Parts: sequence; structure tokens; C-alpha cells
Amino acid sequence: LKVLGRGATGTVYKARRARDEQTFALKEINFKRMSEKVLAEAEMEADLLGKLRWPTVLTLVDSWRSEADRIVYLLLPILDGGNLDERMIHAKEEQKKLGEAQILEWYSQA
Repeated sequence: LKVLGRGATGTVYKARRARDEQTFALKEINFKRMSEKVLAEAEMEADLLGKLRWPTVLTLVDSWRSEADRIVYLLLPILDGGNLDERMIHAKEEQKKLGEAQILEWYSQA
């Protein structure tokens, strides 16, 4: 649907799954310039993420690899609330003070 962000190794898209129209974050990690060792480590990390269950860690929904393109795809739940930087900028623009409880909640999630 649209690009949510770009990093050194890939791009995150807001995507809709065709079979049920559910919206997700699709992280595309490009390994064209990386070694097989780095690729294997990333796949182990994705496998671990798929098994990990913790309140402040996103649960991996699915992952797959395109051998031809050397790209790994991670399908994650989408968080529409924006990132911490955007929330702080918005609060400053609105001249709102962030309460201690809000700051502690965000800090505990980091």
C-alpha cells in the first residue's frame, strides 16, 4: 500500500494480505551485498522472533526468502500509532507536556 520506512538493508511497507485483506508491516531485507553468513544469521533471528512472545516485542507472523532476488521478507503486525519521535514532535507542536506516566510507559517498552 505504501512505504513506511527505509533503512540500510531494506524497506518496510504497509501491505494488505490478499486472502483476508488484513493489513501488516512487510519488511523487505535485501541481502544482495551481504555474505551467506549474514543471511543465515538473519534467518535465525527471524526464526527466533517467530517463537518469542513478549509484550513489547512484535510477533513475527510469517517469513520467506526469495533466492533469486536474495531478499528476506518478514510479515509483522502493523502498529499505526507512529513512532516515538513523531509522537514527541506532535506533543511539542501542540504545546502539550508529556506526563510522567506516559514517559514511563514508553520507556518500559524500549
